[in-house]
Amino acid sequence: MAGEVTYDVRFTDFHPITGKFSAFRLSSSQLQWGIYSSSTITLNSVNPAEGIGKYQVVAGADGDLYISSGFTGTTNPDITTSAPTVTFGTLAVRSPYTGNIVAGVISMSSTTKMDNMMDAGFVFAVHGGLIVDVISTSRGDLPLSDVKTGGTYTISNLPGGTTLNPQPSAIYGVDAAFWTSTPSIHKAIGIPPLVVDLRGGSTGTADLQMSPLW
Repeated sequence: MAGEVTYDVRFTDFHPITGKFSAFRLSSSQLQWGIYSSSTITLNSVNPAEGIGKYQVVAGADGDLYISSGFTGTTNPDITTSAPTVTFGTLAVRSPYTGNIVAGVISMSSTTKMDNMMDAGFVFAVHGGLIVDVISTSRGDLPLSDVKTGGTYTISNLPGGTTLNPQPSAIYGVDAAFWTSTPSIHKAIGIPPLVVDLRGGSTGTADLQMSPLW
């Protein structure tokens, strides 16, 4: 926009399993800017509008499925290099999609080999080859009992359709991986991966049978 200069724009990807990012360095210095003229750029120092070492932050996902969050600094405080932690809420599903649910039962193919052998894991939903959402023991939204002996799970807020407003692209893959955290001896995955149709319904079912990998 006319009259606006000097932005320091940085981005990083969230870890698809934990939903977190780390080791993302922020500058605590002034910004340097200049105008290119006759093969020369003369740099000038200027303070960001937020202040030195202060940043506004926004979270985004697949632009067709979810609406990006608002920037911090508008309704929430900026983050700073001395206090760099920021927490985002659940992203809203973009119209014409609605927030749908995948739920199911997790069972063990061999209780003798698998029951009480593992203590960590995640269940994830995939759309277009990308992980869209995850529940996991590390995040606390997948019960520990599910990876130990099986149980039920729910993944919510997946963009889908309704009976009156179907969405042709709302097809998801669902799978799971469990393991022993220390040492990582016992492992299991859902076989086969499941396909869930959320094109015209608010709830899809995916019952996962876990099979050992050793």
